[in-house]
Amino acid sequence: MDVERTMSFILEQQTHAAAIQARHHAEIARIDSRLRRAIRSAVLEAREERKRRCELEERFELRMDRLAGAFVE
Repeated sequence: MDVERTMSFILEQQTHAAAIQARHHAEIARIDSRLRRAIRSAVLEAREERKRRCELEERFELRMDRLAGAFVE
């Protein structure tokens, strides 16, 4: 058995495995970044939607009060 060839093969395999692992870490970091942006966007959209609903509810209640007042007079 050729020890030098075996050692060389093992080092090549370790280098290859390290490169694959580095690519996986980079891809996970990109996915994490995209996920954070998507979550942040969804939260902002939900807040804006809640604000719009509150404004619509206030306008609705005001109109209902006016309508009810019109029947009382």
